[in-house]
Amino acid sequence: MDHVSCTLGGKPVLRDISLAVQEDEILAILGASGSGKTTILRLILALIRPDSGQIFVDGEEISRLPERKLMRVRQKIGMVFQEGALFDSLTVGENVAFPLREAGISEEAVEERVRKILGFVNLAETIDMMPEELSGGMKRRVAIARALAACDPRVMLYDEPTVGLDPITSHSICELIIRLREIHKVCSIMVTHSLNDAFKVATRFLVLKEGRIIFDGTGEELKSAQDPFIQKFYQWSLR
Repeated sequence: MDHVSCTLGGKPVLRDISLAVQEDEILAILGASGSGKTTILRLILALIRPDSGQIFVDGEEISRLPERKLMRVRQKIGMVFQEGALFDSLTVGENVAFPLREAGISEEAVEERVRKILGFVNLAETIDMMPEELSGGMKRRVAIARALAACDPRVMLYDEPTVGLDPITSHSICELIIRLREIHKVCSIMVTHSLNDAFKVATRFLVLKEGRIIFDGTGEELKSAQDPFIQKFYQWSLR
C-alpha cells in the first residue's frame, strides 16, 4: 500500500497508509475498533477502492483495475472471515468445494483437492458433516481450508480468526496459520484484538490509531514502545 487514504460513509477511515508485507511474513494489525484494520483487508481484496494511493498485490497495481480483471488477482488471495462464514446448507466438503466448482474445475479434481486440503487442516473425517455439527474451532479450520482450496494463495488474510474461541482452540488456529506460512510460504496478514494470539504467530506488528499507523515493528519493539496509547492498549489486551 503506497500512501493510501480511504473514506467510508463520509468519514475518513484510513489516512495516508504505506506498508509492504513480504513473502514468509505474518503481519498482525492491531488497534481499537474503528481504527481501519478490516478496511485494509477489504482494500487488498478490492472490495472497496481507495480515495487516493496505490495498492499492489504480488507486484500488480490493483486499485484501479476493472472488476473483470480482479478475479485473477483474487485467485491469489485466501480470505478467512470472522466466524468462518460457512454456508449452513452445505456439508463441509461442499463448502470447501464451492469456489472450485464456481471456477469450473472437474468433479474428479474437486474431490481430490477437497480431501487433500481437509487433511491438511486435520478435518478429513468431517467431509460429510454439516456446519451445525462442528465446534467453533472446527468451523474456523474449514474456513481456512476453503480459502486454500480455491487457489494456491500468495496472500492469506485473516479477520479475527480466533474471536470467540477458547484458549486451546485459539492456539490450534494459531499453529495452523504458522504451518501455512512454513509450508506454503505465503504472505499473511491477520487483523486481531487478541495480543496473546498475535504474539504466538506474528513476525511483525502494526498498530493503527484513527486511521494512521503509529507503530510498525517487532514484538519486542512493541513491548517497549513509549507511546501512551500503545502502552495502554498493550496492558489492556493482555488482561
